[in-house]
Amino acid sequence: WENARGSKHMPSRADMSPRVMSGLLRNAVLIRVIDSGAEFEFRIVGDAIVQAQGASLQGMTMAEIDLVLPGYGSLLHNAYSNTYRKRAPFAYRGWYVREADGRAMFHESLVMPLGDDGETVDHILVVGVYAMQPGATLR
Repeated sequence: WENARGSKHMPSRADMSPRVMSGLLRNAVLIRVIDSGAEFEFRIVGDAIVQAQGASLQGMTMAEIDLVLPGYGSLLHNAYSNTYRKRAPFAYRGWYVREADGRAMFHESLVMPLGDDGETVDHILVVGVYAMQPGATLR
């Protein structure tokens, strides 16, 4: 990401092509920014992310995710809004128990803005590693 952005605030989506990220694709999510950051949509979701989430959320907005997993879409929306507003990458890590279904996971995630003009965020790239704790649920 740093190398691809050069002197710009952020690299473009094209700068972070599948060829450039071939070793990370299973752990990557590409998110489209909608209405100047009012909403976000999962466009591409890697296999490792689908396994960690327990379902494919590809094509869903954060509001739609909240309908299926109450509160989870809002949590993700907050993280993506932070990256959108600040136009800077953020790293998150720690245990998370999703209250909607009791799924427990440890994650390390890097959330990075992308923009065709190097200034305006139009996509967000997330690369994450998840470890599931067998049997760890709230229910």
